[in-house]
Amino acid sequence: MRLTFRKIEMVEAIVKLGSISAAARAIGISQPALTQGIQAVEADLGVTLFSRGHGGLQPTEFALPFLTYASQIRAEIEAAKIELLAHRHAKPDTQFRIAAGIRSCNLWINEASRWLAKSFQGLTIAIDHELLNLYARLVGGEVDIGITMTELLPPQADGLRIESLGEWRAHFVCREGHPLTQLPECKLADLRPYPLAGDYNFPILVRMFESEGLLIDDRELASGWLISAKMIDSLGAMIELVKTSDSLAIMPEDTISYQLTKGEIVALELANMPNITLKVVFAFLDQEPLPEPLRSFIEMTRSIEARRAKSKLLRTG
Repeated sequence: MRLTFRKIEMVEAIVKLGSISAAARAIGISQPALTQGIQAVEADLGVTLFSRGHGGLQPTEFALPFLTYASQIRAEIEAAKIELLAHRHAKPDTQFRIAAGIRSCNLWINEASRWLAKSFQGLTIAIDHELLNLYARLVGGEVDIGITMTELLPPQADGLRIESLGEWRAHFVCREGHPLTQLPECKLADLRPYPLAGDYNFPILVRMFESEGLLIDDRELASGWLISAKMIDSLGAMIELVKTSDSLAIMPEDTISYQLTKGEIVALELANMPNITLKVVFAFLDQEPLPEPLRSFIEMTRSIEARRAKSKLLRTG
């Protein structure tokens, strides 16, 4: 077995970014090298992780289980690093670790990270998009800061500081002609039969159901209810899936205004939840004073959000 950590990264990059070219750029290798790496992984495992078609590589039924085990391997490796560094009383290389979604990176993180790198010489900035277990990752020291929605954090996040970044008006959206658009009065319970595009939206929907007293039991969660079979890690891919299938999505109004005005997707007006707002927050360990570069990163990101909000106000005013 020649399955290395680097090859695990190759599989993750293709599944999450959706193309060979994007994945190769993300991990800094050539497209032929990436293709050869994937072929080697498949040969070692004896399964086909990706099907080849006109649209490039598409994940097969084996890709998601592979990534589940890969995430466990990654966690074990990170835990081992921490243990070894503590044992020899050494400090790790200076690194700032950010967990944030794709949309957050487009709006805030990429710009703030560039400024941060200029301000702190020798600083390595690592960004990832794994948010579902963010609380445990922050407490465990795996990441320094998370930028996410409050729905992705537990109600009692002991040991963390959670500070507001912004608030976004959100919609449930679907394709034009979806069965839900034919209902005279769409309710939250009516959404249950349909898959949700994007795993990271799932906890938000669970919280909404719970707020309405609609319980989701373990059996339904285990069966994959409301989770799309496709891993969606970009807004474009999510919108395309919603436009071409029965999948639903929860999206901030800013990100879908063009599609709504063009009639490419339809916003669902829920009778029992007419106003859905997504509160974006910083989450980080509660400590005083805040260490650098965490304090600077928060200040820069807030200034970017303030600039974005002012620009939006001028456009709509």
